[in-house]
Amino acid sequence: MNQLIPFDRPVLITDDTMHPRYDVGSYVVTTKSRRPKIGSRVLITYTNGTKTIREVASIERDTIKLKQYNPIETEMVGITKISDISVIDYSFEK
Repeated sequence: MNQLIPFDRPVLITDDTMHPRYDVGSYVVTTKSRRPKIGSRVLITYTNGTKTIREVASIERDTIKLKQYNPIETEMVGITKISDISVIDYSFEK
C-alpha cells in the first residue's frame, strides 16, 4: 500500500545566505516526517516567528550549530529559541 508523505508547502528563497546551494528565487520543499541530522539542510522557525534555511553542523543536548554558506559562518542556537525544524527534501527553480 502506498502512503503519502506529508510535505509542507514550497518556501521561496529570498536571500543568498545559502548560495550556491540555493539561489534567490528558487523554492525548497520540506517534510516533517524525518528528523534533522548532521549535514541536513533545514528550515528553522524561531520562537519570534522568523524563518531561515541553514545546514545542521552539530546537534547537542540543548543547542544546535547551524551553518550558512554565503558568507560561510556558523552559529550556536539554543533549542528553546526554535519552535520548529523541518528537513528540506528538494528544491526547484521558479
